[in-house]
Amino acid sequence: MAYKYEAVATDLQHRMTWNEWAVGDQLPGIHELAAHYAVSPSVVKDAQEVLRKEGFIETRQGRGSFVVSIPEPGDMTLGIRRHLEAIRADLAEARDAVVRAERRLAELSETIV
Repeated sequence: MAYKYEAVATDLQHRMTWNEWAVGDQLPGIHELAAHYAVSPSVVKDAQEVLRKEGFIETRQGRGSFVVSIPEPGDMTLGIRRHLEAIRADLAEARDAVVRAERRLAELSETIV
């Protein structure tokens, strides 16, 4: 399953793109965002880390997170790419689990025959 923090990061990026916040604006606090998205504060922290690495926000100790760059509408492909990469990883993990299960089933079938 795609990671929750990626969905939160993508939505925050979308909200910045469509002018909910301007450069210099402080984002809502971690607990407020966690309540808004119905996730744990650690998910919000992970989402903010993604946006920080992408250069859209910075965090100031004891003050919160601030918008430092507004994503362009074309930058939304970053969010889509983020989701696709997570889905691709989930599919690979599921594929590996199926292969392991098929092997185990074959082993069990051989012992029954």
